[in-house]
Amino acid sequence: MDTERDMAWAHRTADLYNERYYEYGRSTGYSWYDNYKWEPKRSHREADAFIDFFGIEKWEPCVDFGCAKGFFVRAMVEQKYDCYGIDISAYARAAADPLVRDRLFSPAAFPHHCEFGFSKDVLEHVPYEDIDAVLEYLASIADWWMLVVPLARDRKYLCADYELETTHIIREDAPWWIERVQRVMEITGAALWVLGIKDKWFPVHPMGNLVLTAYSKA
Repeated sequence: MDTERDMAWAHRTADLYNERYYEYGRSTGYSWYDNYKWEPKRSHREADAFIDFFGIEKWEPCVDFGCAKGFFVRAMVEQKYDCYGIDISAYARAAADPLVRDRLFSPAAFPHHCEFGFSKDVLEHVPYEDIDAVLEYLASIADWWMLVVPLARDRKYLCADYELETTHIIREDAPWWIERVQRVMEITGAALWVLGIKDKWFPVHPMGNLVLTAYSKA
């Protein structure tokens, strides 16, 4: 997966996720972020949920796909876990905290194979024509995955606020996501909520998100 052809999906939309996207998006209508910053309580809550769900040991390497500025990675590292991040945004990687900046990579440059992977609020940004290649990539870099995606009906997100993010592309229901992931991974669990991850959204719409756990067939 390290050739230019294999990594075409990583280059296709990378320029969208620039400084404007992260720092001035809401005020300019470009994204729903302004001043995208570290929120330790949320990131540590997500990290704790991920660790507890899989029973991860500190020596087992983990990766966050779509890590942005590496907040999830930072929460894991602060708890002494061996965690890395992958993001297509050069701006986000460069803007990361020094604690984790050298742990963040572009997809083509990622040098590790990990035991566990985490990806939340990322896969819906992938163009339809690229989603199979992205899932194949995930299966190639980690054994176990927790994948969190928003759900839709009739091409509208069940959590209406998700429509405010202009770079959201994939709007599908749970069977669509399950079928897609099953092409490259064995799904071992499916839930609408894992305590500690997207907690505020479950009351908004209890069927608005899907959490899949899967084992790579690669």
